[in-house]
Amino acid sequence: MTDDMGLLVQVRTNFVNQGTQSRALWPTSRVSGGGARAERDLARCGGPRAGDVGKRVTSDARPNSADESFAALTSEAVAALSAMSAGEPARVQIPVRLPPSWSQGRATFGGLQAGLALAALARWIDADASGRSLRSMQVEFVAPISGLATLELERLRAGRSATMVRAALRDGDAIAMTLGACFGAARDSDIRIAGQPAPKLDGPEGLVGLPAIEGVTPGFVRFVEMRWAQGGPPGSGLDELDACAGWVRTREPWAVPSYVYLPALIDAWPVPALQHLRQLAPASSVSWSIDFVGLDGLDADAGSGDWWIHAAETDGGRDGWLHTRAKLWTRAGQLVATSRQTVAIYR
Repeated sequence: MTDDMGLLVQVRTNFVNQGTQSRALWPTSRVSGGGARAERDLARCGGPRAGDVGKRVTSDARPNSADESFAALTSEAVAALSAMSAGEPARVQIPVRLPPSWSQGRATFGGLQAGLALAALARWIDADASGRSLRSMQVEFVAPISGLATLELERLRAGRSATMVRAALRDGDAIAMTLGACFGAARDSDIRIAGQPAPKLDGPEGLVGLPAIEGVTPGFVRFVEMRWAQGGPPGSGLDELDACAGWVRTREPWAVPSYVYLPALIDAWPVPALQHLRQLAPASSVSWSIDFVGLDGLDADAGSGDWWIHAAETDGGRDGWLHTRAKLWTRAGQLVATSRQTVAIYR
């Protein structure tokens, strides 16, 4: 048994000891490269061939190079706009990088794609200076994309209290991702609703996390840490299909605004229904929306490297399509965002 297999068995054992019904995190043949079926499944998920599987990336893993960090990549996008006047002209294009270290199957982690777009859009319309916070975003993942790409920004309308913008990631002439966003100013209102309270969970310190293992877990897992308090990772073989909850944070603090990194914390979590399977299955987000509940009042001590509470439920699924919703809270219990996704699953 390899060290990595021992790690996965330990993860499996910890889930069992915590009272779940998990048979295994992943079947042993899937990790050790045992058989053509395992190799085909990994390739279908966008992973390497079986002979490449099993290189462990430790829990405190770092990017391959400093310029592949989330902050560096988003800062590059912002810097490309530095010579332009805010919001002028109505449409611009800038180069961006989507390194393989941020892989998610054949594509790039959706949280990084959204972060690049939001960082550039906010700089372009000078959202911080105008006091306009991100209120909502809607994403369509059209096609897989990685490597060098073009980010196109478009201003749709700038009103007295809200600015509507759109971004598109292009691979040559083809659109791979679109993101629409609303940045709005705060207004005086007699209505103030705190929103749904956070679930009562055991603290993250004693819970099992998802290790970053090259060829087994998506590349972005080396940057984002998740720990399950309810449910479990994909392939856990749990009876529960429709819900999971736990903790999420970046493995290192990201020096970027909250509206840039929060989508990455939300997108990192797998679809709850995948925890029912006893083996890995490829799945792909098709559409994704987030409503941000008052980033103006976000706890001052809530940074990307702090623990956040995440809970997700499956509203329904059939014919290879899943529909899920999720919420994100600070550790103190402040509701920050609500999210919905439509996901295609190939199992």
